Amino acid sequence: MKAIKQLLLMMMITVPLMACDTNDGPVEEMGESMDNAAEETKDAMGDAADDVGDGMEDACEEVSGENC
Repeated sequence: MKAIKQLLLMMMITVPLMACDTNDGPVEEMGESMDNAAEETKDAMGDAADDVGDGMEDACEEVSGENC
């Protein structure tokens, strides 16, 4: 009985560690690459929208002579 408890304890410790493999396969790497590309695209779109908004404010100020 003591041997079974020790075996179960060893399994409870080692099995979760086996799941922590750091070697990503090609599909995992491709998924991470896609996530990074989507994040960069989102950031670029946000920057472009900010630039358009700033341009519209500048144009409004030039036309009206006031802050818009």
